[in-house]
Amino acid sequence: RVGAHRVDLVGDYGAEQSVWIQHPTGSVLRSVIRQGTLIVVDLAFEDFKDVGGQRLPHVVSIKMTRNDVDLKIKYRDVDLNKAIADDAFTIPCPAASSAETLPCEDDPLPMAPGE
Repeated sequence: RVGAHRVDLVGDYGAEQSVWIQHPTGSVLRSVIRQGTLIVVDLAFEDFKDVGGQRLPHVVSIKMTRNDVDLKIKYRDVDLNKAIADDAFTIPCPAASSAETLPCEDDPLPMAPGE
């Protein structure tokens, strides 16, 4: 009915995901992740344009029930495979503080409601 195939996936911890794939382009139009009956994340992709031979969305809508997030991102320009400096995502440690490596936990403490 929406011009797309729906693929349903089941993951660990009871999470389920539905992905709508447009035919015949193969573009992902929407992805919904559920935990039971609760929709955790609802992503929608729109305004597809050709970028370097690839069909890429220029509008992404994100809805998350936790903390009532409703976000829409509109891209004016999209570059494909552009070189990124090695330190582009490096955040220096503030002065008078030191870096410390912490162990990973297999079962982290659950977050309190609203966190």
